Amino acid sequence: MLEISRLTFLIRGKRENENELYAKLGRSIYQRWTQTGEVELTDRTRAVLLNIKAVREKIEELEEQLTELKKEVATSPVETSQDPSRPNGTNHPALPPGHTLVDARQKQPAEKDEASWDAWEGRAIFLCPRCQEQVREETSACPHCRQPIYG
Repeated sequence: MLEISRLTFLIRGKRENENELYAKLGRSIYQRWTQTGEVELTDRTRAVLLNIKAVREKIEELEEQLTELKKEVATSPVETSQDPSRPNGTNHPALPPGHTLVDARQKQPAEKDEASWDAWEGRAIFLCPRCQEQVREETSACPHCRQPIYG
């Protein structure tokens, strides 16, 4: 599931990049047209077109990966209770013989460690919208790609 989210954010960032390139292409063509009164393919325009093509190819590649990943998730078999340690069709292992749920809870440490799910409850993970690397909540510029987080 995390991989699906990562790919989705990556595709969104690439589409934003693509839109910026389209705007750059438009400005380049317009500037050339205002200077000469004609539209012609310059080296600058060619470079922008090649960048757009490369970004489009990357977006298509990522979309294919996302589609395949979604198919894998959709077709992955759901675990059944064939395993004797998982009773009544649940995905939770059964308690060892002689233990009750109250006993199991009492044996847990009072402190929450980072590995437990309870320690993560209510927390958010912040990702850079451009490179999809994890950043701190208060970060204004990504330390990985050096781009602003918001803006």
